[in-house]
Amino acid sequence: MYEFEHRLLPKWILTSGAFYNDLFKNGARATLYGALKSVYENRNEEIPYKPEDFNGLSFQPDDNTIVYMLKMPDPTEVPLCYRMYMFYDPDIKRIACYTIEKGTDIDGSELRFLCEWDSEGKHINYGGNTIIHMTQMVSEEVRFFFSRFRNMDDIRIPLLLGVKENGNEGIRCSKCGLDLGFDLNGLKDGDKVLIHCPQCFRIETVRYENGALKRSE
Repeated sequence: MYEFEHRLLPKWILTSGAFYNDLFKNGARATLYGALKSVYENRNEEIPYKPEDFNGLSFQPDDNTIVYMLKMPDPTEVPLCYRMYMFYDPDIKRIACYTIEKGTDIDGSELRFLCEWDSEGKHINYGGNTIIHMTQMVSEEVRFFFSRFRNMDDIRIPLLLGVKENGNEGIRCSKCGLDLGFDLNGLKDGDKVLIHCPQCFRIETVRYENGALKRSE
């Protein structure tokens, strides 16, 4: 599994147009499972994973950036991946491959390490963070990697969590209909906001106007 997550997938993400064709045509689950199954078959081994162990979703935080999050099987050892992120522009000219890797702290507690594979095969470790609520982890990871991809120190697109806050204007998830509420303090009219649904994990971009979150018509 290490070879697949840390050698083959980064290479395909950063260099292979065929991988993107398969991903866009068949979806993340079928593409990842099928590719890994071929690896095991070439070794005359039975794959120990199921298609349900893989998943993915894509979203566009701004006009020049597309993100595809790949959910991997739960890692059983260090440094296998919880998730991988593909960041690319609409023309797929500029691409980045980021990984969320299983690790341990000095006291033995589990950590997730935010890392990157570049086009020259170099592995970059940006440090470890604790394991927290899934929605909050994705929020932190996307914000951090977005800043790396766009070379920005101050991210103008806040990723907000799907937690109901009394007294704040809410918005329903466009996929599952869950009523989401957010802390809107600090937002200004015209700000773009990424919202993350904790029920179906959909991520979408909305706009803050007149004290409320609104979708573009």
